[in-house]
Amino acid sequence: MHKLKARGITHLLVAGVTTECCFATSIREANDRGFECCGIVQATAGYNAEFKTASLDMINWSQGLFGFVGELPPLLEALATTQSLESLHLETPPQTPPSWDGNLEISSLQAAYRAGLSPITVADAVYDRIEKYQQQDPAVWIHLEPRERVLDAARNLSQKYPNKSCLPPLFGVPFNVKDSIDVAGLPTTTACPPLAHIPSESARCYELVMAQGALFFGKVNLDQFATGLNGCRSPFGVTHSVFHPKYISGGSSSGSAVSVGAGLVSFSLATDTAGSGRVPAGFNGVVGYKPTRGLISFEGITPACLSLDCVAIIALNVVDARTVWQLCEEFDPRDRYAKEALPMERHVDSLGVQARTFKFGVPPPEVLDVCSLTYRKMFNEAIQALQSCGGILTPIDWSPFQKAGDLLYEGSFVSERLASLPDDFLEKNRPLLHPVILELFEKVVARQSTAVQAYRELQAKALYTRQATLQFASAAHAGVTTVVVPTAPEHPLISEMMANPIQLNAKLGSFTRKFLQFPE
Repeated sequence: MHKLKARGITHLLVAGVTTECCFATSIREANDRGFECCGIVQATAGYNAEFKTASLDMINWSQGLFGFVGELPPLLEALATTQSLESLHLETPPQTPPSWDGNLEISSLQAAYRAGLSPITVADAVYDRIEKYQQQDPAVWIHLEPRERVLDAARNLSQKYPNKSCLPPLFGVPFNVKDSIDVAGLPTTTACPPLAHIPSESARCYELVMAQGALFFGKVNLDQFATGLNGCRSPFGVTHSVFHPKYISGGSSSGSAVSVGAGLVSFSLATDTAGSGRVPAGFNGVVGYKPTRGLISFEGITPACLSLDCVAIIALNVVDARTVWQLCEEFDPRDRYAKEALPMERHVDSLGVQARTFKFGVPPPEVLDVCSLTYRKMFNEAIQALQSCGGILTPIDWSPFQKAGDLLYEGSFVSERLASLPDDFLEKNRPLLHPVILELFEKVVARQSTAVQAYRELQAKALYTRQATLQFASAAHAGVTTVVVPTAPEHPLISEMMANPIQLNAKLGSFTRKFLQFPE
């Protein structure tokens, strides 16, 4: 190339064909070599002499990096005879891979956004998925935001955060909420039209994730009054598992678990009192996380049993659930059950990720007998997996867990499900309630629990809580780090649940209702 430049000639490769280009080193040399009648005339026609001199001196200074085609006709002739890449048996140049593969996990979206992906693209694609899935299961959504409103929110995010290297942790992450959680200006139904209201203020947990850049898509279905573990108790329709249309979705956070399991959103804000976030998550292949009551504010949420209710997070994986939890965790003085957030990262134990062994307990064999053969086999495999990664199976006293769980449905505590409603609500709205919910409420009324019974059971719960806590008190010696239980004992068909709605629903809570408030 150096010798060619010295001769005032280099080569231009166009579509695999070489053609000559002329370069002049100065006006004088160009005139001496007769180039003015060729390339220089074509390239500098119409400009004065001073411009020509400056331009050609720049070409000389840059050693020919600024050049022009000496004669256009030869180039056009060469291009006309150029062979295609296919005829030359050349491979197609590698294509730039797509910046987003459709994965809605939070870490995947964060990486794609940092690489330049627009939240508008994600919002549009997610909305397409939602519309398509509605043909498979039309009962998932109670309120779906209009597409254009979601796209406007995505545009606003792009304008608000132009620096792709400095985005909030939930930037452009799609989510929804269970329709017992308030969103200002939208009806909160709790799957009970007579109880519907339009709040002027959003729930605190909703405000926190919106402040971190999340994209809101709407409100999803649930068992009426958040009462049930099956997803079959809503006037807005019966949802089904993402794995098979004949199997229940689980509840009460049915729409939350189905929408995450079907890849319609990255996470859902839901609730869990005695399994309402964990059971449906298990039936749809996602993670249902119930933090200790009071770590996430319950303000702005219709209660089921207020003293036991928790905000639940349903997400695609454990890391995403932890991410959302930590963003929502704060002390809210308006929440009467609020707890101070710990100013440190939580791990399985005090050694955190450095721990090589840990102790865990499981229910006794006679308690696990409630599980179907398939679920028992899967639970045994999970125990073996824990042992293979350093877990030491350690005996525990299961009785305080069992007794505490029995208090919820077999004692006066169930009366709290009516305590948050107006005194005359049941009388006025009997015909408008779901038949199973009405039957449950009438049984509560017929029980005629007394204040004496309630206080005795509160004292019993305190005793069982202390006894259960002692199981964890000395993990380094005789105690355990954690207790592992099946999420549910089986996965019923929708038809089975319809035929036996109360007993089968109670069976689904065999393990989840054992952990109401402890350990803290």
